Amino acid sequence: MAAGNNLIRRDRIVASARAQRGADVTQPSGPPPTTPPTVVIIESDIPTRLAMNGLLATWGLRVLEADPDSAMPVRDEHTDAAAIIADFELGATPERLQPFTGLDIALLIARRAARQIPTLVTSDSFGRLAIPACSPHRFPVMFKPVSEEYLRGWLVAVSLLTDSPPWPKHGGLARSAA
Repeated sequence: MAAGNNLIRRDRIVASARAQRGADVTQPSGPPPTTPPTVVIIESDIPTRLAMNGLLATWGLRVLEADPDSAMPVRDEHTDAAAIIADFELGATPERLQPFTGLDIALLIARRAARQIPTLVTSDSFGRLAIPACSPHRFPVMFKPVSEEYLRGWLVAVSLLTDSPPWPKHGGLARSAA
C-alpha cells in the first residue's frame, strides 16, 4: 500500500513541477497523433467515386483520387497509399477505349512507390478481362456494386481497419459465410 502512495505522491510532484513551468497538465504527454492510412481510389464513374470516397472517410481513412482521364494519372502523393481500390474498365467501351485500365494505374503507383500495395480491383463486366489480368498479381476482383460489408472486410484483411461489423440481418436471420 505504501508503494502505491509513493507513486501517487510522485505523480503530484511531477504535475506541480509542470504547472510551475507553464506546461499544460491536462494534456497527456504521449506520441503525436498519427495520420490515418491513405487509400487511393481509381474510378471513372463520378457518383461511385464520391460514394466510395465518403464511405472510406467515415471509416476514418484518408482518400486520394487518381484521375483516370489524365495523361499521367499517378502523382507523387499516391505513393503514400496503404491500399488501392481500382475500377478495372474505367468506363471503357468498344467505342471509347481508355489508355489505361485501373490495374495499369495501380501497378504504376506500386512501381513508383517501389513496394507492393494491397489492391482491390472492381469490375462491372463479371471479370471477363479483369480476373485473368489480376491473377498474376494476386489482386482480388470484386464485382460491382461492392457491398459495404465486403469492402470493409477487405480493408480489415489488409490491416487498414481493425474491426469488422457483424453480418447484416436479412429477414430476421443472420447471414452466414457458409
